[in-house]
Amino acid sequence: MDDTDFGSQDITVGTNPNTFTIQNTGTGTLNLTGGPLVNISGAHAGDFTVTTNPSSSIAPSGSTTFTITFNPSATGLRTATVSIANNDSNENPYNFNIQGTGTTTLQEINIQGNGVDIANGDASPSTIDDTDFGSILTVSGNNSNTFTIQNLGTITNLNLTGASPYVNISGAHASDFTVTAIPSGAIAGSSSTTFEITFDPSALGLRTATVSISNNDSDENPYTFDIQGTGISGPPTHTIYYENFDNNNGGWSMTNTGSGSTWAYGTEGTEVGEGNYWYTNSYNNYANNSATYATSPIIDLTGFYNLEFKIDIRYNTDANDGAYIQYSTDGSTWTTLGAMGSGNEWYNSASVNALGSVNGWSGNNGGTHTAGWNNSVEASIDLPTALDNQSTVQFRVYFASQTSNGDGFKFDNVFIQGDPYTPFADPSFAPGGVTNNLKLWLKADSEIGAVANGTDIATWNDQAQDNDAVSVTTNSPVFYNSAANNINFNPYVDFVKANQDVMKGKGGYYAREYFIVLQTDGVIDRLVSNTQAPISGRYSWETMHSDGTGLYFGAGSQRFTNYNSMVNHMVSTVAGSLSGGIDLMEVMEERIPVLQIHTIMK
Repeated sequence: MDDTDFGSQDITVGTNPNTFTIQNTGTGTLNLTGGPLVNISGAHAGDFTVTTNPSSSIAPSGSTTFTITFNPSATGLRTATVSIANNDSNENPYNFNIQGTGTTTLQEINIQGNGVDIANGDASPSTIDDTDFGSILTVSGNNSNTFTIQNLGTITNLNLTGASPYVNISGAHASDFTVTAIPSGAIAGSSSTTFEITFDPSALGLRTATVSISNNDSDENPYTFDIQGTGISGPPTHTIYYENFDNNNGGWSMTNTGSGSTWAYGTEGTEVGEGNYWYTNSYNNYANNSATYATSPIIDLTGFYNLEFKIDIRYNTDANDGAYIQYSTDGSTWTTLGAMGSGNEWYNSASVNALGSVNGWSGNNGGTHTAGWNNSVEASIDLPTALDNQSTVQFRVYFASQTSNGDGFKFDNVFIQGDPYTPFADPSFAPGGVTNNLKLWLKADSEIGAVANGTDIATWNDQAQDNDAVSVTTNSPVFYNSAANNINFNPYVDFVKANQDVMKGKGGYYAREYFIVLQTDGVIDRLVSNTQAPISGRYSWETMHSDGTGLYFGAGSQRFTNYNSMVNHMVSTVAGSLSGGIDLMEVMEERIPVLQIHTIMK
């Protein structure tokens, strides 16, 4: 329509000149002030040339013309930008985009994955073009990706000249990748064929190879690109990052691009958490036209793969409003994390208007609000392999509104879990000499010299890995190591129920086996109010207010109130109805890995 698209031209013999007119619709002289008068820049600027220059001065109501000639150097879409500097007060420079398509009658190979071009010699596998096969279980998993070979030539056949299956795979882990569907050996002009590669990892960690396709293209023979995938053993086993926001905002910050509600840190009167959390202010009636970000500090994921992101969320919004999460490795380019239906509890709406009609969380995920209960759920999703081994990763939660009808959005307890490329070394000594797969060892005598007798202990250092216990309450437990205060002549850490002393570690509670040394005090009976919990955690991704996971003295659950439950070891949710006397309650969930603990408490 306006000649900014130069159409299709043969890369050998084709050119197309288009002429453009510059008009001066004003009453003063229009001067072109650039050098050159018409500048061409952009990805394929060399394919477009100014072959006739305009006049540099244009009288009122006058005009001048210039000509640009398109001469493509390669096949496919070719783009550039035209810029004309001038003395117009509000249109300097005057810019517009141009494009054309290079074609050839000769054979011309191009390969795509997931509909995206894969450049010849590409050495950076990506999930975007299916050259990254993702994280796959080594025991039972595999993933097949389909690739398309195109002949961009219009007449001559593109021939694959290697032996069948025509696609050669080489490199460090070539045997983990197999050609499971073979392409055609001859591809007519303007046609295509497909082939399939299946990734079946034989070992843990990053697995790499190179694809090579011999053909009769004169300048892209062979056509090569790298592929990769990651072998995993199951869900990630190590917590790399954990922020519970109980003591402080965790280094997260708020930015607001609108005039409505903003993110706030602390607590408000409607929602319950384990401590502080982030929420949209004016909760119970957030403002319209909100657009606010809560952004994490930089998180170092160096040395880790098989990554998973978890976050506790609670939302109650109008159908037009909601939130999503983005990630970045440079702090400037942000990508939306996941899509509706991926992960667990990850986005429930296909189109949230305030977010730009894209996937997000919207509506009410808590049903009928119950006062005093934590109505959050844990949402989780596998992180893209592009974040594996990255040192500068950030996340941000974006909330936007068009209306003001609802409570808003709350988030808490952000986890990033993964597996190390290099497994952690077992400690040189451990309780009972059991060093293998030791996940946590809190040892009171390890604090001798670091913490004075009779003083609060803010951090209890893990002797197994890096799972330190950190105090999250106003009153920390107290470290004792004296003749008057000891257990069998050993130091101990004193947790006082009346002070609600609590310490948290990032590793969670994943235990079938643990060893704990303790001495209880106070009354132990069937009443929930007298319950003592030396070690506990959270099992379920929902109903977080209900039943805990851990070791309890007394009624570890409200469901035990009417029974003589003195000691409970619980992993999972307790049955809603119990009958008969209970002395020891044990509910096991078999997939939970081993955790061993050596603690001394009073």
